[in-house]
Amino acid sequence: MMEYIGCLTDHHHAFIQVLDANDHQGKIRLQATTLDGKITDGVLLGEEEEKPHIDGILTKEFVKKLGNHNADAKIIQMVFRLEGDRFSSIELFYDDEEIYPKNVKSSLKILNPTKIADLRSNFSMGGEKRNFDARTQDYIAENIINNRDLFDAGRHRGYYVNANIIRIYKAIELGYSINIDEYQNNCYEFIDKIGDASGNIVNYKLSAREDPISLHLSLMSAVMNYHAVKGDIGKSMDAALEIQKWASQRQLRRSIYFFNLCKAALYSAMIYHIAGNNDMAIHMCERTVEYFYASTSHRVKNYMWFYELTYHHDCAVRSLKLMEFIEKQEEPDPGLIRKAFTTSLRVTLPSDFVKKTTELVKLWSQQQGGCIAGPDVQAQY
Repeated sequence: MMEYIGCLTDHHHAFIQVLDANDHQGKIRLQATTLDGKITDGVLLGEEEEKPHIDGILTKEFVKKLGNHNADAKIIQMVFRLEGDRFSSIELFYDDEEIYPKNVKSSLKILNPTKIADLRSNFSMGGEKRNFDARTQDYIAENIINNRDLFDAGRHRGYYVNANIIRIYKAIELGYSINIDEYQNNCYEFIDKIGDASGNIVNYKLSAREDPISLHLSLMSAVMNYHAVKGDIGKSMDAALEIQKWASQRQLRRSIYFFNLCKAALYSAMIYHIAGNNDMAIHMCERTVEYFYASTSHRVKNYMWFYELTYHHDCAVRSLKLMEFIEKQEEPDPGLIRKAFTTSLRVTLPSDFVKKTTELVKLWSQQQGGCIAGPDVQAQY
């Protein structure tokens, strides 16, 4: 039985790995549906034709979870050029018989989700049918963002914000730049329409993608991550401190709010420490621990949110370890520094991240006159 693993290498090419293909490559057909409903056949690129670079296209996680197959099965890899602009669906056929994906997470059938159920399962982080490949996730996010008018209503607004946030993270992961101010403005306009973000009115049944406070914190955290990895220390710290300032003006009555707050406070502590302001570093470490305690004071019945308390706990542990070194007037070992940054940020960090960030922080500190101060913001829990 033939099965496939699929992903998009870019806007106009699909990479397909067919399992148990035997000698049927010539009869395998890719069918793509454009956003306006036009059905076209993909063009299989031959050996002599120039193809997108496919090494590393499939992430290690993708291959590990989806690539298990019969050792004797023949596997063929194909690259199809897609005819058209943007696509809502891609399917694979052997003659007229559909070839199904090896796993629901390798499917290309829903590339333009518009129903809430499809957005939750096929696109949102943790969705059981979400394609593992980063480029494919990025493509879907762009489809949603381009469909602004459709998403400017009811529950769809939160998923539009979610798409913008995911695209920010994909820009980090895939190494391209975006106009992040434009993304923020798009999101804030929608968040303001979703509902009260003061925290005075709490609906515990709302998902994280429908809760205006959660969306706002997630957006600011994405901005912090973007600038941190891009090496703009000033803007990353502006975002990290703004998250905490914004949260201090609201009643935080759900544990999910503290996920990004713990990370922002720990990141701030690390930057202050490297910049030489250990008083503020300790202050931020203490705040990280307080955020953790606050997150555990709210009863959690959602198993995933309960599990995510481990991330809050990790931030608190890293903070306490950093405080211990500072109070002993000892320099933390490089392993602790890297673990703290890895814990405080939500993306995979390059191997030279600590070295480069340390250099950039010291340069930034010098530009600020050698004194990096910070606001004393009291949070409400």
